Amino acid sequence: ADWTRPDPVIAAYLAKFGRYGIPFNAVYGPEAPTGIPLPELLTENVVTEAVARAGNVVIAKN
Repeated sequence: ADWTRPDPVIAAYLAKFGRYGIPFNAVYGPEAPTGIPLPELLTENVVTEAVARAGNVVIAKN
């Protein structure tokens, strides 16, 4: 979303997650249809766990 010009639709989306600005990331999937909000500071582990929780995902390890 382009937040350079505030938009009520974007504001409502952020507010439903208790957030009021960017950066904001969320993961969606079959087990997380309403989204899993991620913290502002992302790590590989945080993202990998959220994707796995979202469902039907196989994550390959190097």
